[in-house]
Amino acid sequence: MSGNITKDGLNALNLSYNYLNLTAVVIRGQSPVAIYRWLADGTKAGVRNSANSQGYDYLGSLIYKRTGSSTVELESAGFGGGRINKTSSSYEVNYHIADHLGSTRVIWNGSSTIPRSDFTPFGTRWTSGSAAASRYQFSGYEDQPLLADKYMDAGARFRGKVLPVWNRMDDKLEDYFPWSPYNYTLSNPVNAIDPDGRSSITLTGQSAQVAFEYFRMMMSGGPHNYNEIEEMWARNMQQRAEAEQNEYNPTDPEQDYRKTLERYNEYVKSLF
Repeated sequence: MSGNITKDGLNALNLSYNYLNLTAVVIRGQSPVAIYRWLADGTKAGVRNSANSQGYDYLGSLIYKRTGSSTVELESAGFGGGRINKTSSSYEVNYHIADHLGSTRVIWNGSSTIPRSDFTPFGTRWTSGSAAASRYQFSGYEDQPLLADKYMDAGARFRGKVLPVWNRMDDKLEDYFPWSPYNYTLSNPVNAIDPDGRSSITLTGQSAQVAFEYFRMMMSGGPHNYNEIEEMWARNMQQRAEAEQNEYNPTDPEQDYRKTLERYNEYVKSLF
């Protein structure tokens, strides 16, 4: 129905969907392994197993972990550069250092570095890499531990780890009609991303800057809609251009020299 993948033979999973066309229940054999809850706007509200003894609840940038039928505690809180994780006695700030695709490569806790994470182009982890210290790994997607980490949640859709295909068709498939509606980044994962499972974006020029802003806001619990962030970025750039135009007087040689020098300094800084 609706082109959704309902049977995953590779991982022995059966998937069903709700009225919003989002993953509702994932079954292995005869037993549900993950039951998902969603808000009306498509935001994930929670996931739990059939016994209600394991799972996660989501509230903005906050994630609560369910460890028993009645035990729910704060697991972590997102911010612009990573996550604040709850430990047994206090809280630990983890800074996520990402590559150009938004993948978390190194985590710094303020005193030591958690060993790096290396990925193949389509998102599987190299065996030489360290054990994942965060569920937010490849492209900033969230691994799904209740599904034995066989899937990643990008926001709008789930993507398989071994086979780089989505679990349902693209909401914007009419924009990519020559391609399969299940493809990932138009089969070009080296310099392209799909921030939330809706759009493939090549990371050059303006798209690269918008993508960086997307990942920054996503980690801080901000808007997860790429188009919304792109519009915000465009408005900000327009306001900056207008402000510079109002301040800049090309007939003033001293101001013209100062402005040229400032732009040169900004260019030099961008090289490092």
